[in-house]
Amino acid sequence: MSNEQRIHRLVIDEAHQILTAGGQFRPKLKQIDVLRTVSLPKIYLSATISPDHHQKDFIENIGMNTGSVKVIRAPTGRRELQYHQYKFQKADHILAFVHRFTYQSYLTGIVRSDSRVIIFCRQVADAETISKSLGCLKYYGSLGQDERTETQTKWMAGATSAHRCIAATSAFVHGIDAPYVDLIIFINAPFGAVDFVQAAARGGRRGRPCVVVLAHMGTKLTVPQKDYSLADIMNKVTANTTQCRRLLLTEAMDGEARKCMTESFDQLCDICQPNTPITELMAQCASGPLPNPACLQNLPGIQPAIAQADEDDYMFGDFDDADLAQVEMPAINGTGLPTGQAFIQSDNIARTGMQLEAASGRLDKAERMDQIKDLSKCLDQLCSKCPVCWALG
Repeated sequence: MSNEQRIHRLVIDEAHQILTAGGQFRPKLKQIDVLRTVSLPKIYLSATISPDHHQKDFIENIGMNTGSVKVIRAPTGRRELQYHQYKFQKADHILAFVHRFTYQSYLTGIVRSDSRVIIFCRQVADAETISKSLGCLKYYGSLGQDERTETQTKWMAGATSAHRCIAATSAFVHGIDAPYVDLIIFINAPFGAVDFVQAAARGGRRGRPCVVVLAHMGTKLTVPQKDYSLADIMNKVTANTTQCRRLLLTEAMDGEARKCMTESFDQLCDICQPNTPITELMAQCASGPLPNPACLQNLPGIQPAIAQADEDDYMFGDFDDADLAQVEMPAINGTGLPTGQAFIQSDNIARTGMQLEAASGRLDKAERMDQIKDLSKCLDQLCSKCPVCWALG
């Protein structure tokens, strides 16, 4: 809203739920087409509206026509995610595997002292079972609002090893933005490829690799007539044993199939790189004795304090914060921001855009400094405008 208290545009986030929500889950979304009568610019945001499976019906559902909608699309694939699958014969074998693998991930360093872990369960009963076996947090929609809020707060704070891991249903997907989710495990396939992509995208949000493990029995999902959740694609994902894990997902979500590529600094899936310490650990954890109940509660829980300004030092190594002081920041006009605040804003944007390149070692220090200067100049052109308005020219 502006100073005149007037609404200038409407923004709807997680807009794919206009198609995928059903039953008692957010029924008001089915009435979204009434907004067509509101004479305001409308921005619909989503990471999972497929050009082939969703886009046409989505535009119809919001009461618009194709000619009146401007589509801005970016690739859905996340290079930080390292996809793995393991097939089991029985449901209790999966639960035992998750118990062993999660515990061993802490012991072997896959889960670091500042990591967060999410174990996604289709059933509340599975979330309860895993929470008891690991001694970790649990989260699902039927818990009271206060308990859900308290649980999420504990998980974000991560005061103990047990608090840094959570067993949750899909209620813990949308709106969860934690910096270092380094391990995500799915107990059986979610309800469709949309849910899988959305849930897996909780990982790797600071450029650090995230291991994504789908443990399943190969059970096929029922495919509805209008398959907006992309259950059919999810069935193909679980059945795949020969092709890169990214191929089916990128083809479905972006309309263009893309494999893991080392030149793009992708984390390689277990098909593109089958023999790794993680695949070996998964094989070891498929059988054997179980750790003690509530095993995570017996691990050290001290988390090193990380200053806000230094939270990305894991990614930059020799690139120290003090080096940023050498960058001559452009003057920022029209924002009302003091120079100090503007510097911090530019610093964060530059860091986010360069994390993977810096981590890969592809750029030396001088080249990284040049890129920060270029990004800072771009920010000067953008800072006083709405990013979408700026993108549309």
